[in-house]
Amino acid sequence: MKKQKAVYSFLTRIIKILLAVILIMLVYMGAMMAYDFGYRIFAEKPVSPENGVEYTVVVEEGMSTAEVADMLEEKGIIRDALIFKIQNRLSHYKGGFRAGTYTVNTAMDNEEIMAVLSGEVSQE
Repeated sequence: MKKQKAVYSFLTRIIKILLAVILIMLVYMGAMMAYDFGYRIFAEKPVSPENGVEYTVVVEEGMSTAEVADMLEEKGIIRDALIFKIQNRLSHYKGGFRAGTYTVNTAMDNEEIMAVLSGEVSQE
């Protein structure tokens, strides 16, 4: 009987230690993901490192930032629509996209794209 109790106690401790290790790993992975996401909000790099590919983008009257971001992501101009939406909300371009036809490049970062779509950068 004492042997069974000792084995049960030993197994219980092992299981508790394993659960604690798993919990620590999950918290660590969650923290790393949160850090990466936060870092990308402030330092998202362009899709293409150098020359990139030019795209013509049409922003229609009444398009929301979410619709514009989704369109840009679908065309491969930006990496992540959610990051673009958050960056837009935190920038002075918030809600400032003008309807029109624009030329953007995959070598532009998100802020440069926002400047073009808001009409602050002239297209020549």
